[in-house]
Amino acid sequence: MRRLLLRCEDFNNSCIPNLNVREFSDSRTNSKSEALNPLPREILFSFISQGEQILNSNSLNSKLFNHLDFIIRYCLEFRILKLGFSRVITRLIIVLFLLLACGSKHREVEVPIEEVKGTYMNILVKNYGEITIRLYAQEVPKNVNNIVTLTKNGFYNGLTFHRVIKGFVIQGGCPIGDGTGDPGYEIEDEILPHLKHLKGTLAMANHGPNTNGCQFYICLEPLPKLDGRYTIIGEVVKGMDVVEKIGDVKTTGAPMDRPLTAVIMEKVWIKEK
Repeated sequence: MRRLLLRCEDFNNSCIPNLNVREFSDSRTNSKSEALNPLPREILFSFISQGEQILNSNSLNSKLFNHLDFIIRYCLEFRILKLGFSRVITRLIIVLFLLLACGSKHREVEVPIEEVKGTYMNILVKNYGEITIRLYAQEVPKNVNNIVTLTKNGFYNGLTFHRVIKGFVIQGGCPIGDGTGDPGYEIEDEILPHLKHLKGTLAMANHGPNTNGCQFYICLEPLPKLDGRYTIIGEVVKGMDVVEKIGDVKTTGAPMDRPLTAVIMEKVWIKEK
């Protein structure tokens, strides 16, 4: 755990504005300082209570860490607990509090990735289940807008994943069903260097530069050799197990790799969050 540093003069602007920290530092040389008159344990519990309020407000930021760091300094450097504990035991108690408070509270407020605000494409695959994909609307607006428009017009309902290559990709969205169909127009590439082909990546299939249309594929494994050649438009955030099941279907093998039993996209829809 990294050591957190807090300057006393900064703490007055932190989460406990009513305490004068300079009084505590002065107490090291002045045993009669009024800062030591309150019961030390009550002061510590006050700090902890305010720290819990910060945690409950979902503000896991530097304010919280400054707050907890001051508790540690208050206990160890100024020695006003007067509980007879050694420095080691006191340190362990405070660190345990920090770990329990930050760890457990952080898990409680963690937002599942599929609940993050954005544009989502949902694919209900007959006999397999549902796939939820977060679209990169900000990064690749032209291609995402194209997919969203096609989906809202019902273009994908009833189409299939016509090409499945185990350990590589599942590909779908062809209106003809054999990989040769298109929507009647082409969209230019939006290839960004920071977007990579990872497991669960959604990207546009093409037959050359700037020939994106309606067909797309989902990666079954990381595929760095495809980076820079295809427009990545999203990622699977829920239902990767469904994608993997489709990736295991029996096919005709190369070069067409068509499933022996049709894998049908029963319903495809867009949801904004």
